[in-house]
Amino acid sequence: MKKTSNKFSNSKILLSAVLGAGLTLSGSFGNAYAADVCTSEGAEVDEVTWVGAKIYDRTFGRGCATCHDVSPNPNLLESVKNLSKEEFSTVLKEGRNGMPKATDAIMKVGPVKKAKMSEDDAIDAIWIYLNCRAEGKVPAGKVKKKK
Repeated sequence: MKKTSNKFSNSKILLSAVLGAGLTLSGSFGNAYAADVCTSEGAEVDEVTWVGAKIYDRTFGRGCATCHDVSPNPNLLESVKNLSKEEFSTVLKEGRNGMPKATDAIMKVGPVKKAKMSEDDAIDAIWIYLNCRAEGKVPAGKVKKKK
């Protein structure tokens, strides 16, 4: 089992409980961190969602959208609606069809390294970002980290 950084362990536990119960990332779950998941004020988002956005923008040096916003490739905002977190994680770790393994590239993204995230933390961050975007809680385009 990979070590999870202390900074993100609460978000990981919360996310696992939320997704494991089949819940969406909306609402309050009685946890101080829960109120911060998927919160945005315009283009300002919580730190985990911000790191997820950076992963989306920078993985493979050009970002996920380079391939996933082009037809007939799967649109990631639709994919997160149809894949479980575990299936999504497996695709990132093992690749699928023409998609290469992505975890090494994800772990090279500056904000992931700076936050000292584990591989699982980074996958959680991109999962959170994509779900928040799919639910319309985070705007498309560049986002800023709340101070």
